[in-house]
Amino acid sequence: QRGEHGPPRPLATHTICKHLQNVRALLRGAATGANDNLAFVSPKTGRAISRSAGEAWRDKLLPLPAFLMDPPSSTAPPAADLVEAFRLTGYFLSRHVFEPRGLRPPEARARFIALIGRQKVTAE
Repeated sequence: QRGEHGPPRPLATHTICKHLQNVRALLRGAATGANDNLAFVSPKTGRAISRSAGEAWRDKLLPLPAFLMDPPSSTAPPAADLVEAFRLTGYFLSRHVFEPRGLRPPEARARFIALIGRQKVTAE
């Protein structure tokens, strides 16, 4: 179970992972049209870019967490990868939802991401 301010339960984390993996259906390589070895996302177009095509512009691109492109798994990705995925989606939410409406991102989202980032990975 979860305390009022405790970390998310494993089931909640698993559900979030499944939701984020659905993003894979939206990702196609912008530079080459391929969907293998995708490592970056263009902040302008939202399209995924392969590692080889994006390496020269790495500092201008957003990282694409590998688990979003991996086949669904019964194990949760590392907390750092989940946080990176939320940063990625947060960039586009801010750009296309919050900023155009003069809104700030919800504080609850930031708190949730902070909780995920504090989770310790345990070996099974």
